[in-house]
Amino acid sequence: MKNAVKFLSLLTFFLILSSCSDDDDTSVLEITTVVGKWVQTNVTLKYKNPSNGNTIESAYDLTDLCDPKPVAIFQENGKLTYMDIMIEASVQQEITCESTNKLEGEWKKINENTYRLIFGGHTKEINISFIDANTMIFDISEGTGEGSITLERQ
Repeated sequence: MKNAVKFLSLLTFFLILSSCSDDDDTSVLEITTVVGKWVQTNVTLKYKNPSNGNTIESAYDLTDLCDPKPVAIFQENGKLTYMDIMIEASVQQEITCESTNKLEGEWKKINENTYRLIFGGHTKEINISFIDANTMIFDISEGTGEGSITLERQ
């Protein structure tokens, strides 16, 4: 009988231990959620020049280039705010950045990496990849162009 009680006690202890998980570990949640404030840090573009058909590739690192930077705010309720900027380069290669638009829209997760963004009646489904909990990349395509936008969580 003592052995049966000891066995049941050990069994209960192991069941309690095995039912405890790392629920406090939010790294998986953080990596897979767009909710939060994100600052655009990089843009890579590749498109065909309509006048001659040549492919043009451009990459912009906005980390040190601009202030202010474009910002996207994804809210839990599906609302989305995007504050855009205009980048201008002078002949002397001086860069100026100016806030231009504040767009209000909506977002919805369609599946693992596909999100639907809606701004002013325009709907676009985009692929979003998470590099880590604080970095995501939008894959973009429009007409004859494609590219990516990197955003960092703030």
